[in-house]
Amino acid sequence: MGLDICMYKMKKVRGSVPFTFEGVEKANPGCLIFDVCSVAEKPDMQLEGAEDYLFKHSGYVYDIPKIMASLGISEDDGWSVAGDAFDESGLHYMFSKGGEYREQKVFTVEDGIDYDFVVETEFWAILAEKKELAYMRKGANERFYDDGMWDENWMPVCSKRILEEHMEKYFDDGPGYLYENCREAFKNIIYDKFEDGKGLCVLYI
Repeated sequence: MGLDICMYKMKKVRGSVPFTFEGVEKANPGCLIFDVCSVAEKPDMQLEGAEDYLFKHSGYVYDIPKIMASLGISEDDGWSVAGDAFDESGLHYMFSKGGEYREQKVFTVEDGIDYDFVVETEFWAILAEKKELAYMRKGANERFYDDGMWDENWMPVCSKRILEEHMEKYFDDGPGYLYENCREAFKNIIYDKFEDGKGLCVLYI
């Protein structure tokens, strides 16, 4: 199972309000935008250590029911998302039901996003300089994945207090896939380099 642990320096976003994803990219070249969650999901979003860096921007998300409807299928009929794949022609969404599969292209390299398949929404996000300040490959234990820290509960870590909690909970004091001691590796590579008040964030990617 994959996992990249990266440390970046956050930046305060520049540009006009209201922000759009494209506008933020244009006004802040060479930076990375990380969407944290939708504003609808958490209207009063708080992220410890990132109080001065969180911003809202409007963008698009793929509307799964719309994509499924274009194929004449629905979740009510037992269909579910099987994944997505990006190749030289674009992005495809795949759906499955039993042993049956359907596929729909939603983005092409030539034409960009197919706006029939997206819905505009508002996101909480952080902006970061592109250069990684620290990098660790793998090392998290099964509890990390069971708690959904890599998917549904994904959140940037912007405080050393939370980072220490994660180190104790999700990195074992013992061997793992790549390290003789995963907690020690996390401490040396990530935790010891993190300083509160410096605008740093750690992301599980």
